[in-house]
Amino acid sequence: MGERKKFVTAIDALIRQAVALGFNINLGGMEGARALEILQGRTDDSELLRSAAVILELSDLVKFAGRTPEPDEVDRARREARSLLALLETHGRKQ
Repeated sequence: MGERKKFVTAIDALIRQAVALGFNINLGGMEGARALEILQGRTDDSELLRSAAVILELSDLVKFAGRTPEPDEVDRARREARSLLALLETHGRKQ
């Protein structure tokens, strides 16, 4: 169970770093809802925002509520992270 928590926390950190590089914003140290709000002010890409929301919400449950994510939630977070990273890569090429 602890491994799933660590994995989700690592995905969250990776996504926050990638967003920082892609949008030149620092989302570190804030709750997921606030991070998503800031990201919404920088992009209207609904797919990117949806993927970020899935990861940030699950991470908040793990970090602040101490919840252990289910295996299917971890798999979804992994898929959303891949999607988000691909979208950020595309975003970077457009700039």
